[in-house]
Amino acid sequence: MSTNFVDLVRSSYAAVARGDVDFLIAHAAPEIEIVGLDGRRCQGHDGLIESIRRCDGHDVKPERFIDAGRERVIVVIPDRGVGLHTGRDGKCIRWEMFSKLDDAFAAIGLRKLKGER
Repeated sequence: MSTNFVDLVRSSYAAVARGDVDFLIAHAAPEIEIVGLDGRRCQGHDGLIESIRRCDGHDVKPERFIDAGRERVIVVIPDRGVGLHTGRDGKCIRWEMFSKLDDAFAAIGLRKLKGER
């Protein structure tokens, strides 16, 4: 399931870039939790829409998608930070932003993944 979740997260960033909110809502759990770099928390589909608007998603260009296993994907976004996306049953249930890649790894209990620099 992890590979499919990576594809879903990749498609979600493309949806953000084209302003396709319907795609994002369809692939996010109703109880999704979003945690911004500033620690601000939003919940649900309304919180997801608010978070996307706040981060000006049209300017987000991911550099790397890292499969962290168990429906977890780390996304490196230059000059923006690092997103950690967690899924359950093929839907995103949590999106958390970090300033550094090491912090995203620490959030899932790892120093780094095998082969990761």
